[in-house]
Amino acid sequence: MKFGSYLKANLFAPWQNEYIQYDMLKLGLKSRQLDHAWNDKDELWFTETIASELAKVDAFISRKRHELESRIQYCEQTNNAMNHALIEILYDTNDLSKFARLNHTGFQKIVKKHDKWTHITSSPIDGLDNNQRFDDLLIRISQLRDRTTSAPAFVETNEAVGDFERATEKYWVHPDNITEVKAILLYYLPVLRYNADRPYDEAETAISSVYLDNRQFELYTERLQRDEGAEAIRLRWYGAEDNQDIYVERKTHHAPWLPDQRSIKDRFRLDECHVDAFLAGRHTPEMIAQHLKKKAADKALFTAKGIQQSILEKNLRPTLRCFYHRLAFQKPGDARLRVSLDTDLAFIRENSQKWRRDDVGIKHPFHHLAQQDVECFPYAILETKIQTHLGQQVPEWLTRLTTSHLVHPVPRFSKYLHGASRFFHKELAILPWWLSELRIDIRKPRDLIGLSRTVSLRPLLDGGLVAVDIPSTKQDSAMLEVKPLPPSRQSSTIHSKRKKRFSFRTWIRRNGNKKPLLPSVKVRVEPKTFFANERTFISWLQFCALILTISLSLINFGDHVSQMCGGFFLIISALLAIYALWRYQYRSWQIRTRSNSRYDDMYGPAILCTLLVIAIIVNFSLRFNQPSSPGSTPYHPAENR
Repeated sequence: MKFGSYLKANLFAPWQNEYIQYDMLKLGLKSRQLDHAWNDKDELWFTETIASELAKVDAFISRKRHELESRIQYCEQTNNAMNHALIEILYDTNDLSKFARLNHTGFQKIVKKHDKWTHITSSPIDGLDNNQRFDDLLIRISQLRDRTTSAPAFVETNEAVGDFERATEKYWVHPDNITEVKAILLYYLPVLRYNADRPYDEAETAISSVYLDNRQFELYTERLQRDEGAEAIRLRWYGAEDNQDIYVERKTHHAPWLPDQRSIKDRFRLDECHVDAFLAGRHTPEMIAQHLKKKAADKALFTAKGIQQSILEKNLRPTLRCFYHRLAFQKPGDARLRVSLDTDLAFIRENSQKWRRDDVGIKHPFHHLAQQDVECFPYAILETKIQTHLGQQVPEWLTRLTTSHLVHPVPRFSKYLHGASRFFHKELAILPWWLSELRIDIRKPRDLIGLSRTVSLRPLLDGGLVAVDIPSTKQDSAMLEVKPLPPSRQSSTIHSKRKKRFSFRTWIRRNGNKKPLLPSVKVRVEPKTFFANERTFISWLQFCALILTISLSLINFGDHVSQMCGGFFLIISALLAIYALWRYQYRSWQIRTRSNSRYDDMYGPAILCTLLVIAIIVNFSLRFNQPSSPGSTPYHPAENR
């Protein structure tokens, strides 16, 4: 699909006038190129038009972002922050992120066409496509939702993290879907922050890791072949490079069928000033443990001895740096389920005499470094970590997400293995299997999973209306307990189920033993909604009675032609009454079940008008073809003489 058609198919209708005028720019560029040789005047027109469109788009994004910030601030200042308001803000943030991404792609496409047709290199368009541009809004939404759900205040810190034992799965996420995946995760899990009291800073999500290996890439080969006891050793720090807390980590692989053996990750903290000495063997594990408490000292001593022994015996040295921004989603104090999303992933060659380079920083995409030393990964990495040994099961919503069009599964993907295979492929005997996946488009046709909206712009999650708490000051007899219907994964099943009359009682009986997708909520239905439906039904009956009166008059007092027309009107009146009754019952069911289908009647009035026009035409035709005798009327036929 060409981008012009793709843009029209994916734009957000209420904002359609704010998008880049891609077709206009493309047509103007092509017509000028075909009409005459490209000159300075044409180049000035293109530059000014691009600048004008870019300013329009950027101003709209800034204005909408300011509106979102104001709405979030209002919720923060209101003690009773409502879930439905936060959900609307969450969906608007997702829409704005997609708006920015789509326009960024449009500017890239049109600039690329300009460079190709005119052989003039333009400056790259930067700034619109920033994966962290809306992260601060998402984090504030997460904090507000924690306040409404009364989440526990305990949050584990970096220092509290020790050994890990988790079942891990990894997926690639296309940049077009990053914000939507973040929003879905945020709907079910809060954002985990280690310093929740501080204002959000983009640097707090930055993670840098320096991986160690030798010149024979022994650790790389063992990890790729998944040999028993294969190790991966890295030096990790969070935030900017001035952070003095360095975590020395080791991942050890064990075959799952071996008894009492599980793949684990252990680590200990080390001051930055002691890293070079530790790698050289001068800073011993005993020195590390002497300042720690007894229990922590024993664990750190054991881990440091094993890591330092591997470093010295295998002659490991800093080889590769991985950088990315990570948002972690986890319930506070509950580490059984954790989902992380890594964006802006980049691999950097380490060639310094020290344990790490001093010229890297955290400014992605690292244009200040030599091009041959940097490799930017095109996708984000979604990683699910479940502590299955504690009995944690995979939630249903997470299964739907990981099997949807939003992610691309890549089993056993490793950042270090991928980065090493890109920089040192000539020195490696084997390469990872997923390199061939980079040559395909991982985007898939959209299914029902994810965030969407109805025709009336109501928020949908996985094809169903989002359940929200609507506060009420008093009890009402029209309050209904609603549980969302979990959508099917197969479109054929979905269409077949939509043909059947939906019953919440039937669904609850069938799924009584299953945990609902969302907590049941009370949705207030105003009594005037039912009364409005009744008034509509009565209005249809009044019109039906009018047509019935006309038909009976024609049948009882008219001639043969009038009686035929009266019979036709009588049939129309009967059909109209039956249709009005069915429509009244169907719309009542829609109101009771909070259906997301249309409430207006698209076909009834049109069919009624068509039938009335046909009846009038038939009446006129019969009367015109069989005129009355002289001196007679349809109600007083002429006497035989």
